Amino acid sequence: MLEVLVVPVLRDNYTYLVVDPPSRECLVIDPPEVEPVLRRMEQEGLKPKAIWLTHHHNDHIAGVPGLLKQYRELPVVASARDAQRIPQVTKSVKDGDILEFGGEEACVLEVPGHAEGHIAYHFPKSAHLFCGDVIFGASCGAVFGNTYSEMYESVTRVSKLPPETKLWVGHEYTAKNLIFAEAVLGEEALRARKKDFKVPSVPLSLEEELQTNAFMRLESPEVLSYVDLEPGDPEATFKALRQAKDRF
Repeated sequence: MLEVLVVPVLRDNYTYLVVDPPSRECLVIDPPEVEPVLRRMEQEGLKPKAIWLTHHHNDHIAGVPGLLKQYRELPVVASARDAQRIPQVTKSVKDGDILEFGGEEACVLEVPGHAEGHIAYHFPKSAHLFCGDVIFGASCGAVFGNTYSEMYESVTRVSKLPPETKLWVGHEYTAKNLIFAEAVLGEEALRARKKDFKVPSVPLSLEEELQTNAFMRLESPEVLSYVDLEPGDPEATFKALRQAKDRF
């Protein structure tokens, strides 16, 4: 079974090392820095097999050139929609493509909204989802343009994965997001999660997100009341809720 090591980088980002224990090979997912990644791989005796990127934002890819100086032949995987933005990409992928690592298959999911070429990597066997900045603890990623519809579809897509799915997200934002979630859903809905909260909060449990993430409870009376909308148009509710979160 694959293992996941969490590497804190920058101020609040996470890089992930996905490890195949028998071979000690690993994937490097979303590295914005070089030294913390190299140091952790050395500590664990790991050999990188590839770099997988979820999207083109600099706080997810800035470490790629430095890693390639150390490992010149390392493949770099990213969305075909991001290939022109990331010159180091050696393999472009699209929705539904299957990658393999450590004897497991990973399905590529296109999840735009936060970024045009945003993808996630889903390992069904070990129930891992590396989802970048689409989902955060008790919230979702920011929308920078008029892409609320895409972001709604992406969050909804993640919410329909098996509830046992473990979500490995790009930033440690959970503490402040829990404050917003409580304002929307009420103190009782967040009581257990706040009591058990610790940093790092990853992996997030999709089952817990379905109960405590307002962006996955768009038809609930609490969310509809908070944004002052009627039921029946979850996409409009999503947009209103995301805009409310921006103002919060």
